[in-house]
Amino acid sequence: IPIVIAPFLTAIRQAAIMMDDETKRVTFAFSKNKLTLQAHGKDTGRSRVELPVDYDGKAISVSFNPAFVIEMLRALDAGAALSLELVDSATVGVFRLGEEYSYLVMPLT
Repeated sequence: IPIVIAPFLTAIRQAAIMMDDETKRVTFAFSKNKLTLQAHGKDTGRSRVELPVDYDGKAISVSFNPAFVIEMLRALDAGAALSLELVDSATVGVFRLGEEYSYLVMPLT
């Protein structure tokens, strides 16, 4: 799943606003040509941010601690496109930028 870093980072930050200390998760839901990022907190409410992506596989949803993803994205060139490799909602997500950079993020179950 190729994703341009700058809008991806912005969307994660927007979704994470409603996350609280108890949940500490953003759900990444991939469907045809769309990534929907959602978070909620008991006292903070809900957020939903949609981002167009080049995805044509089966729908998949996985939750990550956004702090780990944001930390990785901030270290990369904002204009670059990275790829995300997912198998299912319980398997590690692998973010890649070219052949030289890989970043693993464990999903939250």
